[in-house]
Amino acid sequence: MSEEIQARARELAAALKARGKEIEKARKALEELGGGTAFRDAAARKRARKAIEDCGAGGLPDLAGFVTDLDQAARGHKQEMRLSFVDALLEAAAKESLPTRKLGDQPPVYDLGGMACTIDFDKEEARLGYAREAVARLPLDGERILEERQQALDKLTEAWPGKEAFFEAAWSAWRGRLGREGKPAGERVHIVDLLPELTLEYAERKLWRGKKQEGLRSMTRQELAFCLDRLAHEGGLQHGNLRLELGTATGGSTKDKKNVLFLEAGMGGGQYYLSLRFVPQPGGGR
Repeated sequence: MSEEIQARARELAAALKARGKEIEKARKALEELGGGTAFRDAAARKRARKAIEDCGAGGLPDLAGFVTDLDQAARGHKQEMRLSFVDALLEAAAKESLPTRKLGDQPPVYDLGGMACTIDFDKEEARLGYAREAVARLPLDGERILEERQQALDKLTEAWPGKEAFFEAAWSAWRGRLGREGKPAGERVHIVDLLPELTLEYAERKLWRGKKQEGLRSMTRQELAFCLDRLAHEGGLQHGNLRLELGTATGGSTKDKKNVLFLEAGMGGGQYYLSLRFVPQPGGGR
């Protein structure tokens, strides 16, 4: 059905292109006739009449009939996608050795190697996200979705300088934030409030990967979440005699998502976190 519709679309496009020339010619003739004293010119009247006759002689293609068939084909396509798209996407992910798991049913949500993919069959689109933050909206094309996922992951990876470098930068950013808020050492600060300080730390320490260190590139919420996930996953929450401690977001603190950060897996499963601090640990040294 889709191939037939596409063939007819090409035929209609060609027909309309041909008729478009005739319609434009008639428009110009009528425009000429309607201006000034052209009506008194027999040649102008003759040109307008001929152009109108030529324009109407063949009639327009059956666009209304095509629209009806197009709607029917679209309904069939949507039904086919509901039945086959998920299997095709997961099969494509398996070929790339991407771990996948189902996260939800209404709408269907799948974890594709650490990045969430929400499938909207009504809108015929997929939404990629990390840390509950939007990454991209794409048509239901498995190959393109996996390509976009990899590109987004590569971009996030640019923010990861390694566990020790990130720990040191976060510790310094935390101390800077304490000073800005006038809090004593050891107090918690909101995780998202560290973004300005981390932006400065990354610039001063030249921590961005794969990017020129020119200018000031702001760290995003997604990048901070990615780095915290990586830090936990790589066992880097403790460094020297300090441990990075995260405070979970509970109850009303999760209502305003701008104030919390969702961590995907590094802390033992998807969860919102609100605060952060560094606490001394026995042993080790700095």
